[in-house]
Amino acid sequence: MIVYTLTANIDEDIADEWLQWMKDEVIQFVQQTQLSVDYKIFKVLNDNEGVTYTFQFFFKDAAVYKLFLNGFKCLNLNL
Repeated sequence: MIVYTLTANIDEDIADEWLQWMKDEVIQFVQQTQLSVDYKIFKVLNDNEGVTYTFQFFFKDAAVYKLFLNGFKCLNLNL
């Protein structure tokens, strides 16, 4: 199993709206590729200003993960 992790610190004023966008757009897009077998969302507790979330997308193996990265370069997830 391969895990692809994204972590983002978001301004508190837009955190709820941003999280909903991630759920509605980004996570749905990744799931529609049918390459990810599961995902998880975590709110990270820290001393940073803003709200920090981490997203984990799980792939069967490294080959499937590479297929996802190479096939969906248009999805820029460098948050």
